[in-house]
Amino acid sequence: MKETFFAAFFSLSHLSFTLKDKFFRQKLIEKTKELFDNHVVQSVDNKLTTQKITELNEFIDILIHLKLTPLSPALLAQKNLLHLHSEILDSASSKPKTEAVKEKGKFVINTNKYYKEKIIAYLKTKPTGAQIKELSSFFSSQFSSRTLQRYLHYLVKEDLVIKNKDGGFPKYSLIH
Repeated sequence: MKETFFAAFFSLSHLSFTLKDKFFRQKLIEKTKELFDNHVVQSVDNKLTTQKITELNEFIDILIHLKLTPLSPALLAQKNLLHLHSEILDSASSKPKTEAVKEKGKFVINTNKYYKEKIIAYLKTKPTGAQIKELSSFFSSQFSSRTLQRYLHYLVKEDLVIKNKDGGFPKYSLIH
């Protein structure tokens, strides 16, 4: 993300040199400084950084519309800002992705360490075990019940969780 940030920063700097109007140049420099301060110096809030990126893109749109700057540097700055915005949003996404691994001619979903830890942490709070219905309602916002069953299957296969079928629906519990 550092490279993308600096590409955006330097394209904004280059854009400021192409502006003849002192007022608009100063506004661009101020907005660029706000982005720099928020992203590099404070590194606090990605939401504020994305807001500053949006403001800069809108400002560049105005510069293009008023024909105060050559088109090429303005579009390059916008492209770099959008790329930075995209990377910030990708890094803010907290939901890890699963990978498909080819095993004996068929694809198998690798259980992600993140999900393993979440399921195991939940099962630690249930010493007598938990039924799929209970687990499914707890994890409903994170993945579907079918995905949960698949993760549980792999946890059982890896001998981290035991599946008890004593009477009625199976219960999943940790192996002690």
